[in-house]
Amino acid sequence: MFDLEKAIREWKKGLQSDPALEEGFVAELEENLRKEVRAIARSAEMSKEEAFGRVAAEMRRPADVGAEFRKVYRSGRRQLPTRRAGFST
Repeated sequence: MFDLEKAIREWKKGLQSDPALEEGFVAELEENLRKEVRAIARSAEMSKEEAFGRVAAEMRRPADVGAEFRKVYRSGRRQLPTRRAGFST
């Protein structure tokens, strides 16, 4: 049986492995993912598994998200943010 929380944790691990993505950004993406999955599952009468697959695909792979973040961030600044020591998830 599909476990939405487990799927989200696995998806989130991919984002957290990219040092360019700050924790706040990862949390915001997770919140957006959850909202979209709920909305699609209700309105489109999809299972949570189908809705998660659809939303995750639309948001792209975690590695792609990190790459896009770096492109945008580099256009405005010279250095990427780094995670502070002592803050882990």
